[in-house]
Amino acid sequence: MTKKAVFSAIVKFLVLASCVLGLSLHRYSSSGGFMHSIYGAFTAQSNIWISLICIIFFIMNAAGIKKNRLLYLIKFMFTSSILLTWLVFAVLLAPILNSSYILSPSNIFLHSITPILAMADFLLFDNEFSISLKSLWTVLVMPLIYLVFAFTVYEQSGSLPTYYFFLDYKKLGWFTMTSTGIGTGFWILLLSAVLYLKGIILLILKNSVIQGNSAAKALPFLKKRTVTAVSALTVMFLCSSVSTIISLIINS
Repeated sequence: MTKKAVFSAIVKFLVLASCVLGLSLHRYSSSGGFMHSIYGAFTAQSNIWISLICIIFFIMNAAGIKKNRLLYLIKFMFTSSILLTWLVFAVLLAPILNSSYILSPSNIFLHSITPILAMADFLLFDNEFSISLKSLWTVLVMPLIYLVFAFTVYEQSGSLPTYYFFLDYKKLGWFTMTSTGIGTGFWILLLSAVLYLKGIILLILKNSVIQGNSAAKALPFLKKRTVTAVSALTVMFLCSSVSTIISLIINS
């Protein structure tokens, strides 16, 4: 087994471990945050999706089984979903949650560590296939499936499975604009645009890593593809840290 294969296996295992720890610790957390029904949350589901695809890739890599393009596309979809979890929490949810949940180990695993590890795994390993922009629409698949699930539960039970305030169409309306905010329809359009933009950036980074064509002339002793991946992961880490600090200040 090559050194790269070993690192690939380790990162995939860490993705799974982060997911399992995050979900397990949530049960013992003094603050459930916004996820009182954790398995009804997009957070939990996206963590589980990315963990499952990492397990599948780990097993196939260990067994020497060749993976087809569909599996790489699914991995792209699931990676995009876990990054949406990271982004929505950092920008929309963290500022309105209490500090006890923001600093809880469960939150850190589910909303920061798993996404960062998943991003590392997607960029650094399993580079047999590149994904074209023609497949960009797939970033919408898992969020749309979740919307169908959430709205169905809302209609049948009268409450969302997890309270994402921007999905409360009974309170916000669909395509409304008031002094207190915009309707759920506008939120869905806005998040869809963010998904597309994030997907484009993800594909540019991934294909740049595959081709090894990112600019790194100032660091000739490092592989260019590594610089690309590490730069992206550093930005994610810094954004998570800044979001946490700002949220703690707001809630202090």
